[in-house]
Amino acid sequence: MMIKTIVITILLLSSLGAGEQIGLFANVINVEKDDVLNVRAKPNYRSKKTGSFDPDGYMMVDYCKKVGKSNWCKVSPDPLMDRGGRGWVNAKFLKFKDSGYVNIKNRKNQCFYSLECKVRSGKSQCLVVTKLLGGTETTGLKKEWIDRRLLTPTSNFGAMFSDGDGYCVTGRYIYDYLDRVKLDKFAKKHTEDAYYRAIGILKHLSTMDDEWIVAHIHPTKGVILTENVIFGGEADIRFSRKDIQEISKTRNTKLYWGKTYGKGDDRWMSLYTYLKNLTRPIHKITKIEILKSHKGFKDSPNTKQMGYEIYWIDEDSDVKEYSYLGLVIIVEKYKNEWYVVGMIRDRWTI
Repeated sequence: MMIKTIVITILLLSSLGAGEQIGLFANVINVEKDDVLNVRAKPNYRSKKTGSFDPDGYMMVDYCKKVGKSNWCKVSPDPLMDRGGRGWVNAKFLKFKDSGYVNIKNRKNQCFYSLECKVRSGKSQCLVVTKLLGGTETTGLKKEWIDRRLLTPTSNFGAMFSDGDGYCVTGRYIYDYLDRVKLDKFAKKHTEDAYYRAIGILKHLSTMDDEWIVAHIHPTKGVILTENVIFGGEADIRFSRKDIQEISKTRNTKLYWGKTYGKGDDRWMSLYTYLKNLTRPIHKITKIEILKSHKGFKDSPNTKQMGYEIYWIDEDSDVKEYSYLGLVIIVEKYKNEWYVVGMIRDRWTI
């Protein structure tokens, strides 16, 4: 087990590259709740402080560069929030995000929207949607790979058409279209009714729509959830439809979910947080498989059940067999309808 840990650590470190971060936006991480992330006039801890971000702060990233052994990024706050500061922060306190509205140098604003950024042929580039085909009833997207240096991250107000007023809403239509295309692809393989129930709850988990999530849960049994990667342990918790219905009211009420792997630390989180962390974007699903074994979920007598696993795999990772998240959904037939009776997050763990 220790050998596996060492090998994986080396592989992960080697996949980080030379240190350049190409994300357009970032959230603050690794900062205590009672602390702040300071912004400096220069990429140096001793430089003059120009502002600070809260532990959950969100910012625009101009660019990043290597300074000594550290990576520093020049950032500015979201113009709508106007909280934080303009200047430099250490990249180790940032979680980068590629998607969002951008402006392109020497082009008029057209609600341009970045989907992802990566290094291609040695250059940092971002895939930007430059036009929606079909308008709000989107039938296609015009996309271009654009040099990261030509992009300026902005808000839905800042990206608005140069000759228009208001704000951009194209992001919503882009993801609706991408989600639809991805699910249409899987629908060619899965035509069973049970599948549509599993996909139904997936859609509503992505928006945390508690009313519709409840509608997919078994009326009498509720749903079993666990922080383990299989069912059947002491950490299993059964929640009723009423529990799910009140997730917004109880979002600050932390529950005990057992101990972490490895360290054995106690795990505490609210039901709302658990459900919110179950999924990733629908359009980034890699594959959906029918499970032969239901991950330890015990079949009830005289009931028909189906199990599905939805995978999000980092295809760009050098260790993608470990760089994945899975969502296991168990559905059961009740009065000629399928309902969700179990869900877990599946991921590689030591």
